[in-house]
Amino acid sequence: MKNLFRIAEAAFVLLVTGCVIYLIGFKHQQSLPAKTSVVANVVKNPVAPIINQFKDAVGENHTQVAANANKISPADLRDTNLIRKSILDTIMKRVNIKNAKDILEITQLNEKLLIENAKLKKDTNTKGQAILYFRDKWLDASVNLKDSTFNLSYDADITTTKFNRWKFSPLPSRISAYDFYGDDPRMTIIGAKHLLIEQPDPFFGVKVQARTSYDIHSGNLIPSAGVELKLGPFDLGGRYYYSIAHGQWQPIVSGTLNLLNIK
Repeated sequence: MKNLFRIAEAAFVLLVTGCVIYLIGFKHQQSLPAKTSVVANVVKNPVAPIINQFKDAVGENHTQVAANANKISPADLRDTNLIRKSILDTIMKRVNIKNAKDILEITQLNEKLLIENAKLKKDTNTKGQAILYFRDKWLDASVNLKDSTFNLSYDADITTTKFNRWKFSPLPSRISAYDFYGDDPRMTIIGAKHLLIEQPDPFFGVKVQARTSYDIHSGNLIPSAGVELKLGPFDLGGRYYYSIAHGQWQPIVSGTLNLLNIK
């Protein structure tokens, strides 16, 4: 019983210490001034750099842009003046979003359709009026020669693919990008705007774990079960494991500070 009390006491001290350190760091981060000029430029004009353009085997035009070039954090949006008259402001009004932090990402495409030397055909409409028309798989256009009215219908697909690719010059690095193309070979994506709102890891989390460890020295498997509590960068856990040496289940507590998290 005395040992269990000491274990509980140690776990409580770890928990309080971790929370105090984290809250001090969090409060300091909140007191830092926002990177107004840098963030304002990104929010006002989030042009995505074009990293590649090519025509594929079936003649469709591909445009690839960097996916993570315009990345901001929710903390950057504390200054509401940054949102006004920006793409964020426009999207929030049209999509009926109250809080900019609820937006995950925005992509706006600038498309160009180029049709040259198209042959017009003569026909009559259902009213017997003379028309000139052009029709293909994607486009249906006609001009009424009697009253000079114009009808146009265009139907094409745009495919968006997000992918990762490794680059090895000069050092290995992973590039995240978007590929856009339309199924009409006459269509080209000539530019894109993209804004990504970072989604921080949740502050609190709980894991119920079952674990098996292998003791290289004795060659035994050591089963255990426990609970792990996540508080910001801290992982605090308690578990029971079967001690081969003592022939019984033993309690253990642990505390982890995550210094680096590579994803």
